[in-house]
Amino acid sequence: GEHLILAWKALMYGTVGAVIMTIAVACGMSWYMGFSSLAQIKEHLQTRKARDVERLRQEARERRSKGLTDPDDDDDEDTVHVYELDLTQPTTLMSQLDGLVKLVEDLAAQEDEKKEQARLNAIEGKMIDTEVAYAAPKA
Repeated sequence: GEHLILAWKALMYGTVGAVIMTIAVACGMSWYMGFSSLAQIKEHLQTRKARDVERLRQEARERRSKGLTDPDDDDDEDTVHVYELDLTQPTTLMSQLDGLVKLVEDLAAQEDEKKEQARLNAIEGKMIDTEVAYAAPKA
């Protein structure tokens, strides 16, 4: 009987100690990261998506300024495509991934169509210039 009581006491003290240490570490890390209240942490988590989108836009601007993107790209420079996977419902994860793959394929096809149209326009422009050169009267 006495061993059973000691085991339960040890389990209780261990559990209470773990809970207290977890709370202490969470509070310490929150303070270290600059948060002084739960409201600030909640606000930080709620604005995460907007910060991520703005970060992606800034990266796109930097790539454009460094010349790392296609100069003929006429997309709005602030366009950012965001696709979220809902991991709370694993049964629908495959259909979500299929939708993501289809979206990426569609974007790639649109990009290919734009490049092909630009190439055809360039060829057509050269052909028009050539026709004008041949149609010019000789003096």
